[in-house]
Amino acid sequence: MKAWVIHEPGGPEKFRLEDMPGPEPRPGWALMTVRSFGLNRSEWFARRGASPTVRFPRVLGIECVGAHIRAHRPMPVPFAPLPAERSSATLDRSTSWAF
Repeated sequence: MKAWVIHEPGGPEKFRLEDMPGPEPRPGWALMTVRSFGLNRSEWFARRGASPTVRFPRVLGIECVGAHIRAHRPMPVPFAPLPAERSSATLDRSTSWAF
């Protein structure tokens, strides 16, 4: 898969598009193809190096829109693919997903 990876704190110029191994969903996770993603405020702080628990290299972008590929069972919350006319959803309480 392709991912935008940041290896050190800095601005957007620090992102590099890299090939990475495709993830396997863990219990309670779902695997998606990502069509679009966004960086939220906490990821902006992480990118700048202002989050003390963040380690680099890092793939940012936990908020995304995409298509469901498969889920590892059991899922902690009910999961159902969305109809085509609805293209985004929150799938988990933790925001820890394999993309």
